[in-house]
Amino acid sequence: MARNEVEAAFSDYNLIMDAYPMSDLNIHVVRTKVAIDVVDTIMDMGWVVISTWIEDETTSKHWDNTVTDVSFRMAKGIDRVVLTTDVPLAIAWDTVVNIDSDDPGSSPEIITNLRQMTQKLRAVAISGYSPLAPKGLGISSISTMPKMSIVGLDIEVTTEVRNGGMCLPHDPIISTVVSNGGWYDKEFDDKCFCLYAFGKCGKIKWPEGRSAHVTKVSGNEEIVRETYKIINTLSPDFVNIHNGFNFDLRCMAASSYADPLIGPTFSERRLGNVGVGVSWKLDNGTMIVDSMYTASTEPTSNWPSLALAKMSEKFDLPPKMDSGSLSITVSDETDVTKIVEYNARDADLHAWLAKNMSMCERICMLAGVSRGTLSDAIANNTAVLMFCLQQSEALKRGLMLDLSRNTSITDNTKYEGGFVVTPRPGCYEGVAMLDGNSLYGSIMKHLQIYIDRCASAPTIKLLAQKTAVALPEGVEEVETKGVVWNKEVVVMKTKRAFISVVQGDETILGDMITMLMELRTYARATASKFEVGSKEWMMWTIMAQCYKLLLVSVYGATGGRHSILSSRVCAEAITCAARYYVKNMISVCEINDNKVVYGDTDSVFPHVGGSTEIECKTAGERLKMLIDESLLGTPFENVKADLKGNYKYMLITSRKKYSTVDWKGLVETKGMTPVKRDTLPLAKYVTNKVLAMINTSDAFETKKRNVTMFLGKTMAAVAKRDVPPTLLMLETKINCQPHYKYKKSDGGFVSVLVDSGSEVTDVSRRWVVERITGSISNILDAAGLGTVSSLLFSYKMMEKRKKRPITARTESTQD
Repeated sequence: MARNEVEAAFSDYNLIMDAYPMSDLNIHVVRTKVAIDVVDTIMDMGWVVISTWIEDETTSKHWDNTVTDVSFRMAKGIDRVVLTTDVPLAIAWDTVVNIDSDDPGSSPEIITNLRQMTQKLRAVAISGYSPLAPKGLGISSISTMPKMSIVGLDIEVTTEVRNGGMCLPHDPIISTVVSNGGWYDKEFDDKCFCLYAFGKCGKIKWPEGRSAHVTKVSGNEEIVRETYKIINTLSPDFVNIHNGFNFDLRCMAASSYADPLIGPTFSERRLGNVGVGVSWKLDNGTMIVDSMYTASTEPTSNWPSLALAKMSEKFDLPPKMDSGSLSITVSDETDVTKIVEYNARDADLHAWLAKNMSMCERICMLAGVSRGTLSDAIANNTAVLMFCLQQSEALKRGLMLDLSRNTSITDNTKYEGGFVVTPRPGCYEGVAMLDGNSLYGSIMKHLQIYIDRCASAPTIKLLAQKTAVALPEGVEEVETKGVVWNKEVVVMKTKRAFISVVQGDETILGDMITMLMELRTYARATASKFEVGSKEWMMWTIMAQCYKLLLVSVYGATGGRHSILSSRVCAEAITCAARYYVKNMISVCEINDNKVVYGDTDSVFPHVGGSTEIECKTAGERLKMLIDESLLGTPFENVKADLKGNYKYMLITSRKKYSTVDWKGLVETKGMTPVKRDTLPLAKYVTNKVLAMINTSDAFETKKRNVTMFLGKTMAAVAKRDVPPTLLMLETKINCQPHYKYKKSDGGFVSVLVDSGSEVTDVSRRWVVERITGSISNILDAAGLGTVSSLLFSYKMMEKRKKRPITARTESTQD
C-alpha cells in the first residue's frame, strides 16, 4: 500500500524505486525538489519524518520565512522515501500557545536567527515537520510506528607500533564489521559484513542463523571506503556505535581525508560536552550515531558499568567475547580470526543496545553528574548529530523528546532567581528543615513546564484573541506571588511579565524526571538502612546526590544564555512556581507561630522550639501536613513537602552560611569554613572548634569563656611559633591540583610555589592571624560573642589576673 502511495504522490517527479536493493527497507529516492504540499499529502496518509538535514549549509544565509533545500527521510512500515523541499515557516498567529517572543509584537517570525543548520531544522520542526510526530504544532505522538532498521558498526585497530599504547585515529585498522544482528533478534534477515585489512582469517564457527561475509581488503583507506559502501548500500535508519570518545568515526575520517568521495562526508562539529567531534552524514538520511559523550567513572543510574560486557548482561543479550590482545603485528602472517569474530559480536551488541535501551536510561547513564552533558544530551534533538539520544525510546514506543519545537530564543536577560528568606542571625534550639520533595523536578513533572509550551504573558495577551486557549479571568489582577489556574492553563506573574503554562501530556523527558526522582528516593531509603559513616551509607548517599544533581541539571539547562533546551521564559515559569511554593511554606509556618529563621530556593527552617528529638520531629511533621493540605486544589497539590532535617541547634550567620547539630551530636556546616581556592589548615581547624563550642547546650557564659580561652591559646601559640608548621602553610588548589606545597629548608618549613619555582618565602604570622579572624568573625557575631579582638583582650586580662597573686606573694617574701 505504501509503495502505491509513493508512486501516486510523486508521479510528476523523478522517482527512483528500490534505490537500495540490499537494504532491509523499500527505499525510494525523489531526485527532483518537490512542493511542500506533496509532503503534507503523504504525512496525512500516516507517513512520518525519520530524519532531517540540509545538504548545503551555506545556502539561505538570508531567509524570507522559508528554509530552503531541506531533506527528509520519511517512513511508513518498511517503506522509506528520501526527498528535498522548501519549508515555509509558521508565523506567530498560526501558532497556538506554543510561542514565545521575548519582545512581543516586534517580529512575526518565531526564530530570528537562522544562520546554523540546527536552528534551521528547529524552525522546520516548529512549523510542523518534526521527527516521529504527526504533522502540525504542539505535543503529540504518532499512532503507528514504522519498523526501524538499525545496524551496528565497530572498528578494531592495533597499537603494536607504539607498544600497546592508547589507540589513535591513524593507527592501522585490523577489521571493521557492519551488522544488523538479525540472526538473534529475527527482526530482519541477518546481514553481517566483516572486512579485515591484513593477516589471515580462518574459518569461523558462526551462531546458527548468521549470514556473514568475510572479505580481505588492503589497508586503512580501502577498508574505510568499503565500509562506507556497505552502509550506504544497506541504507539503514540508524548506524549505532557504542564508543566513549568518538574514536571510531575519528579513525574513519583520518583514513579517508584524501578520498574525494568519502572525505567530504565527514566533518567536525561540537558534539556533547567533549568539545569538537567527528560527524558523518550520508545523503540518504541514514543517521550515524556515535556515543560521543564522556561519562563519570562512578556508577550512574542503576548501571554498574558502561562496558559492553556489563550492558549485555543487563539486557540478557549474547555475551561480549574475549579477543585477547589487540596489539598485533601488521603482517600477512598474523592470524586475525579471533579478532574478526570478536569484532562481529561487538557490532551486534551496538545494534541490539540501541533497540533495547530506553532513551531516559541512556541519558542518565551517559550524563553522570555532569550538568553540561545533560543539557547537551536533551537539546538539539532535531539535528542529525543529536538524534541518538531520542532514537531508542522513540523506536520502541512512538514517543519523542519534544524539545525540538522550542520556539523561543534566549537573550542576555537574567530571570528572577529562587526565593530567599532574609536570614535572622543567631543561635536557635529546636529547628526543623522542610523542603519541597525534589521541588524543581516535581514542578516540571506535574505542571509539564519542561515541555516547550511556555509563552510570556505579554505575547499571550497580544495574541489571546487569535489563539484557541481561553485564559482565566482576572489575569490582570494576579499578584506577584499569586497563581491562577483553570485546569488547563497556569498563569503566574514575575517582576516583569505574566507567565502562561499549558499543562500537557507526559513526554520522554517526563519519564526521565520520574525515573530520577524514584532512583533518588530509593538511594536515600537504602542509605538509611546502614550505619551513618559506613562504606555502604556513603555509597548510597553519594548516589542520591548524583540523582539530585541530574534533576537540578534539567532545570539549569532551561535558563542558560545559550541554551537550546528551552527559553528564559520557561526557566522563569519554573522559578516562579517554586517561589510560590516556598512562600506558601513560610506563610503556613508563620501562621502557626513557628518563626522561619531561614529559607533558600526550595527549603525553609522553622524554629519549632522542641526540647527533645521527638518533640521537634512531631512539630515538623505537623507543619509538613499543614503545608500539603494548604496546596489542595492548586496546581501544586502533587508537589509534596518533606521533613528533611531535625536539629537540636542551628547557628545562622548570613545567607547560605549556617551550622547545625542534630540530636546525635553530628555537626553539619554550610558555607562556614573557608571556601576560597586557597585554604589555610589552621583557619579551618579553628572554625570547626569554635562551631563545636557554640553549638552545645552549655550556658552562654560558659560558651563565651571556652571560646575565649581557645582563641587566646591558639593566637599565643601562633605568636610563639608553637603551631605545627603543616597548619601554617597555604595550599592553593587549581583544578583540584595543589600548586603550593611546603618543604624543609635550613631546618624549618617554608612554602614553595611549585609551578613557577619562585623564591622561597616564610609564612607571615600577621597573615595567619588575619585568616583566622576572617574565618570566624561572622560566626562570633551571630552567636552574640563579640569580636575576635574583644575576646583576645578578655583572654589577656584573664591571664594577668592569674599572675597577680603570685607576684604579690613573691614581693612580701622578699620584704
